[in-house]
Amino acid sequence: MKKRKNGEGTIYRRPCGLWVGEITLGYSEGKRIRKSYASRDIAKLQRALNHGKYIIDNADNIRDCPYTVGEWIPLWLDTYKRPVLKPSTLERYYYSFDCNIIPRIGGLNCGEITPDMVQTLYNDLHVKGFSESSIKKVHFILRPAMEYAVRKGYINKNPCADAVIPKTVKRVTVALTVSEQTEFENALPSSVYGDLLRFALYTGLRVGEITALTWTDVDFGRKLINVNKTVYNVKDRKTGQRKITVSTPKTPKSSRVVPLNTRMVELLRVRHAITYKDTQKSPHNAFFEGSDGNYGDITNEMVFTSKDGTLLDYHNIRRAYMSVLKRGRLKKEFTIHSLRHTFATRLLEKGVNIKTVSELLGHASVQITLDVYGHISQDMKHSAVALLVD
Repeated sequence: MKKRKNGEGTIYRRPCGLWVGEITLGYSEGKRIRKSYASRDIAKLQRALNHGKYIIDNADNIRDCPYTVGEWIPLWLDTYKRPVLKPSTLERYYYSFDCNIIPRIGGLNCGEITPDMVQTLYNDLHVKGFSESSIKKVHFILRPAMEYAVRKGYINKNPCADAVIPKTVKRVTVALTVSEQTEFENALPSSVYGDLLRFALYTGLRVGEITALTWTDVDFGRKLINVNKTVYNVKDRKTGQRKITVSTPKTPKSSRVVPLNTRMVELLRVRHAITYKDTQKSPHNAFFEGSDGNYGDITNEMVFTSKDGTLLDYHNIRRAYMSVLKRGRLKKEFTIHSLRHTFATRLLEKGVNIKTVSELLGHASVQITLDVYGHISQDMKHSAVALLVD
């Protein structure tokens, strides 16, 4: 083993096979004060030494920082992120914080958090099967929160600055095959839920975008719909209750105009007739709380509503979707978002270019579409191989 530098501590191995490490805590009356660590696993020993050294180097932080991780991050989220994040995004941040950060380091003082602790947290999540995006979400919370603690003078160093996100195998987007799509459509009920799910399959809209559609967004003459808002179902951390809000779409590119095929135009005409079958009924005002806390006035009926004209609840939509999967004897692995993936896959199979697909989906960039749909469906593979026979 090569000689270690000053301040790195000393590591040696005893005849019995035990690794021992020592670091210098300081001096008293000219004598060096040391702390020893021992382990049969040299990697564990090294982590213990690094942690001990970090604690010594940041002793002032630990004494002066007034917040634990569990106290500081909610304060940071509420003060600095709530004004700029979509309600649903903020809820996902809190969910990740509650499930992945609090149980592991929530009770520790911010000054006690070491780089090794952060890296171990990410590595543990990776071993447990968390996706790379889920681990990144934890990092996107921890790193800026700790960076702001540095700027406030609560700690001297950001322990997340050099953390590495473990790479994971990218999950393949799940879409229905042509035959599975047929089974799915045959199992759809004759109800508003069946219409909504069919509409998702043929437009590629997100569920929140569909439930937010109003009749003023529909242009029957030009066979177009204007996607300009979405429904969020978020939990209020203060009351514990969930509430529905209507706000702007996920990203600026999510605001878009989507053309309709003949079947979807007819579906909407039937829905319109159902909505206004009573000639005495006139569109009533629907009030929704926006992300800014103010109430907006949407003067027309929503396109997809319950019998009493209220917004459809996402959980009820999901239950209806799962019932369709069961009736169609389809795999439970298909999620509602699989309808959006299926829409994109069918377009790509028909030879539609990736840029057009990206615009129809409302992706922030074409690169996102390439990352998600860069694969080729099984049917396309068979068709490609068949060409070799010609």
